[in-house]
Amino acid sequence: MTTGMSRRTLLMSAAALAAAGPLAATTTARAAARTPKVLVIGLAYTTHYRQEAPQKGEVLVSYDKDTPAVVKTYTADTVSKTESLTLQVPAGATTAQVRFRYTGGNNWFWAVDGVTLTPA
Repeated sequence: MTTGMSRRTLLMSAAALAAAGPLAATTTARAAARTPKVLVIGLAYTTHYRQEAPQKGEVLVSYDKDTPAVVKTYTADTVSKTESLTLQVPAGATTAQVRFRYTGGNNWFWAVDGVTLTPA
């Protein structure tokens, strides 16, 4: 399956939350999606990540007004996999925000769907 066909098939399924990737092998892409600010201890989502250097996908979490911290990084193909992460909530935190950040410069992509937040 070609890159374009794989991406098109994925996005035509149920309803992808977000997909990001450059338009061609010679372009660069940066994209991000974020959740509302709520205090969470768990995060689950389905990822469809296609790797080719130098790109990467990152899941970041910030608490209250702190700087976002990376909790998961993708640098290898992870195709149609459900991920479940337990988040380490700092003492006294009242809100959290999850971000999905894609940085790439080739023809592959990252799609995220079915995001579920487990409240604290």
